[in-house]
Amino acid sequence: VGTATTISTAEEEALKEWVLSLREEDVPVSRLMLQLKAQAIAEDEGVAPGFLW
Repeated sequence: VGTATTISTAEEEALKEWVLSLREEDVPVSRLMLQLKAQAIAEDEGVAPGFLW
């Protein structure tokens, strides 16, 4: 068991809303798209990239 840095609840909600808005427009959301968006949000919050990024 280790520790992890996470984005805020508000930013997690924003990520969810982003996915839902794309799905409403019938835009498929790939794993890569989700990862890149999450990375951008994390960077905006000052979370440094980790080993698994």
